[in-house]
Amino acid sequence: FLRDYGKYGKAEEIYSRSIALREELYGEEHPATATVYNGIGEVYYRLADYDKALEYHFKALDISKKILGENHTDTATVYNSIGLVYHKQLDYDNALKFYLNCLDIRKKVLGEDHTDTAISYSNIGSYYLYTGDNNRALEYYSKALKIVKMTLGEEHSYTATLNSNIGNVYSKLADYEKALEYSFKALEIRKIVLGEEHPETASTYHHIGEVYIDLAECDNASMYFTKAYEIYKKVLGENHPKTLLSYSFITTDPEIALDSFFKAFETNKIITN
Repeated sequence: FLRDYGKYGKAEEIYSRSIALREELYGEEHPATATVYNGIGEVYYRLADYDKALEYHFKALDISKKILGENHTDTATVYNSIGLVYHKQLDYDNALKFYLNCLDIRKKVLGEDHTDTAISYSNIGSYYLYTGDNNRALEYYSKALKIVKMTLGEEHSYTATLNSNIGNVYSKLADYEKALEYSFKALEIRKIVLGEEHPETASTYHHIGEVYIDLAECDNASMYFTKAYEIYKKVLGENHPKTLLSYSFITTDPEIALDSFFKAFETNKIITN
């Protein structure tokens, strides 16, 4: 709960306590221990500490493959987690490899119309988005959205994520009307489900700002970038790359803007557009 609602410091603390307890009760090579290894890895991923995230994810993967086997949903989950970290590190080839491993298991074990399968489709869509194949990205995101609306409903955080992703694709395709349509859908859902002060709500504000930049509507862009920055600063802190990146869009000093942008990139190797 704490991880999903942006309370990453407290989530890390509780995962650490859980790891200590499970190692003592079950030992390191146990599925229950692997689950919390993967969980704390996801916290480090969201904190943009990608080296630590991979360290724990690979510990979880080794245990899952050894104890549960290759074709198990827990193994698929860890493959997915590792793919996400590589994606953030801009290592797209490794990201796709782990995404495809995950998708293969999920289709085999869970079937085509399962939420977890939809998540795999979405991640592969993100691979195509960031490697420049926008039409393939739209294809995979649309497949994922169709499944998620059927399984989770319209007002769910993952439905919001897919609307946001599709908005990103339409931005790349320069269809700004559709980009705003899907982005505002995502924003509406995230404010209802996650609340105003959540990193994913901030992310949607930031993307809407980017669309308005493309439309040369600078006042609207500044308003949405400022909303994103204020949330990131409060929830993630001043030195998180997302906070720095948003600040680079709202400061009027070009040297400070450039400095904030490069700090965001150099600290954790993230970049947008």
